[in-house]
This record gives sequence, C-alpha cells and structure tokens, in this order.
Amino acid sequence: MILALNCWIAGSLVDTITRAVKKGLLEDNQTARTLKDIRNEIVHEYVVEELKNLQLEILRYTTILLELVKVALRYIDDKELARH
Repeated sequence: MILALNCWIAGSLVDTITRAVKKGLLEDNQTARTLKDIRNEIVHEYVVEELKNLQLEILRYTTILLELVKVALRYIDDKELARH
C-alpha cells in the first residue's frame, strides 16, 4: 500500500525494499525478503507434509506483517498522503 504510494518509482522489488528501508518503513531488507519468500512458498507448496511447517511460519510472520501495516499507516498520516 504505502510502497505503491511513495516508493514505487521504478525498478525491481529489491529497489523498492531498499527505498522503504531508507524511508524507515522497514527495519531491514531481510524481513521483506523473508515475507516474499513465504508468499512464494504459499503459492507453490504442493507437498501436504510441508504445509504444517509453512502454516507455522505464516503464523510467526503475521505479527510482523501487521506491525508493518501500522508503520505504513502512520507514515501515510505523517506525510498526509491519504486521499480524502
């Protein structure tokens, strides 16, 4: 959401993540890369036995993702980027 508003100038996902870190939206690049990797696992995981491990990983990172949403919303408010 916020990345689309202020960080997506041009470039790759890595470029976007780097800009988000510089703006203070993310603490580091690794968290965003891990979330991207988990997303890819969700989309491409077909082995039933691995789904339990994947579910645990999703639960662990849900808290982090929700916190990132809060940070993004504060950034939008601070920069008055919301359209009314």
